[in-house]
Amino acid sequence: MTRVGSTTYVTDGKGEIVAVPDGGTPRVVATGLGFSYGIAFDKAGAAYTADMMTGRILQTNVTTGATRVLASQAYEPTSISVGGDGLVYFLVAGEVKRVNPATGVQSHVTNINGINSFSFSLAASGDAYTTGIGGGEGLWRIAGLTSR
Repeated sequence: MTRVGSTTYVTDGKGEIVAVPDGGTPRVVATGLGFSYGIAFDKAGAAYTADMMTGRILQTNVTTGATRVLASQAYEPTSISVGGDGLVYFLVAGEVKRVNPATGVQSHVTNINGINSFSFSLAASGDAYTTGIGGGEGLWRIAGLTSR
């Protein structure tokens, strides 16, 4: 779930993005997105989701519902964020990767070693925050993630 202006956007178990405007009626703005754990937006208003079932990183225009595949992974991407640099960051089995939405080029950023993490949140500073599970409990900071 994320908020853009006066609208909250959520992904649901049906592979949809639902827009919930303040005081308005919820509406489906995109379908066919698979099982996405999170949603993030860039400054231009494009939505990004990570489909855990197919390994796809998707970009969606929430005005038209048009979706395109930015990248594909062999394993489940579980988190998605857009950095201040405009790149899309996601987590795959303890590895943070990024993809450039303009070119589709993806690259390795860092590994989260010793932390069994399912998701992270990217701060404006470029640092990321995650919680550990299964032996690595606690709140963890990944310093300078978007500057790597």
